Amino acid sequence: MAKELSDIMVEQDDTVTDVRVRIVTKFPTANFTLSLGCAAKRIQVNGKDLRKVPLRRDFRDGTFLGEGRQTFVAFDLPAGETTLTVNP
Repeated sequence: MAKELSDIMVEQDDTVTDVRVRIVTKFPTANFTLSLGCAAKRIQVNGKDLRKVPLRRDFRDGTFLGEGRQTFVAFDLPAGETTLTVNP
């Protein structure tokens, strides 16, 4: 539901390798999860590092999990604008 009520924009600058995902929403969502179609070494939410976990059982709020060419991210999504910075 949060995805339906949020604007999600992907921004990539050709001069840097990082990808930015901007999410704008009016509704806060606890433990918001997002699937990215790339492998990631580092992910930040509003400048704060998320912890990489090795197993699905460890995946929870404030973490990210890589499985092949996909990365799953979980964090609390506040109302307003949130920026994820993904370092592939």
